[in-house]
Amino acid sequence: MKKILFDWNGTLLDDLDYTFQTVTKVQQSYNIKPLADVEAYKSVFGFPIKDYYERAGFDFSKIDWDECGHRFMDAYVNGFNKTRLNPQTLTVLRQAKEANVGCYVLSATKLDLLKAQVESFPELNGLIDGVYGIGDIFASSKAGAAREFLSTCLCWDEIYMVGDTEHDLECANKIGARCILYDGGHQSRQILEKHHAAIVSSLLEAWECINAGSHHSIQ
Repeated sequence: MKKILFDWNGTLLDDLDYTFQTVTKVQQSYNIKPLADVEAYKSVFGFPIKDYYERAGFDFSKIDWDECGHRFMDAYVNGFNKTRLNPQTLTVLRQAKEANVGCYVLSATKLDLLKAQVESFPELNGLIDGVYGIGDIFASSKAGAAREFLSTCLCWDEIYMVGDTEHDLECANKIGARCILYDGGHQSRQILEKHHAAIVSSLLEAWECINAGSHHSIQ
């Protein structure tokens, strides 16, 4: 059976601008010069999240990382209703369902928060077969959650990962999944192109690659 692990933030969920705005608010609360624009944000974003914060100007010799992480998450959760699904999310998930392809969410979001976020979009009911997140809010890695997903799979399952960051490729490699990187999320295409992976500019394009079974073009 084909199964797709979809990243959440920046892939199924269109929260790029909202996340940038939230990070800017947190920077301002610490009197840190904000990043110039969304493109500047995409050029520094990455995992572990703490490392990206440092690239964004946070000095954790002067700022408490735990407090900073909670400050961001509280702000993000409080305004989460400003986010929306990627305009192609429902189309892709419905087409996958019609093709009997399993669809799962994998995220570096704390699991209970992730489930609440997914459930806040009732239109996703019946389209997601499972949700895999992590145990804290600090987003160091979601590789453990990827391995948890893998433990539920059969040896002959054909697994794909669709995400918007280098870390999605790392997780795919750890579980032997084919990876497709989407350049409309949190990392710039320039960063994604440093790696040997298929890169697409829409979720529909990613689905077409998977549905066509063009394995030669998906690493």
